[in-house]
Amino acid sequence: RLTAEDIQYVFDRAELITGPTPAASEGAVAAAFDDALHVVVSASRPTTQEECAEFVSLVAALIRAAGDIVDNWKQIVLALVRRRYHSRSPAAVAAMAAAAGSAEQADGAGDGERLLFYLAIRVMQAASLEGHPQASTAAA
Repeated sequence: RLTAEDIQYVFDRAELITGPTPAASEGAVAAAFDDALHVVVSASRPTTQEECAEFVSLVAALIRAAGDIVDNWKQIVLALVRRRYHSRSPAAVAAMAAAAGSAEQADGAGDGERLLFYLAIRVMQAASLEGHPQASTAAA
């Protein structure tokens, strides 16, 4: 299980480089962004420092793919907040189980989702400190 010290170790050594990517066609940029968003949203909970570093690099790649396009940033924030934070929180999982008539409880099932959410927000904060114009708004 990752500790706060493990996560800090990853961020201390991360080379985020969240600056703009080279110019490409509009279709290629949209495809790269969609692919990067899918990878981040479908990533599983990291259990080691290496997996944590990999997730951090995936979020940094997503930030690069989003560029300065406001609609991309709206999608990032909505995907992270809705999918990673709210819909898989322990309370939401319990509510879905109750609605489905299942007696099974998913104790702590949303903890991994929240860890991924917090890691993604830390990457956005780091990007804002690097001067990314949209990241500072999104991380706030």
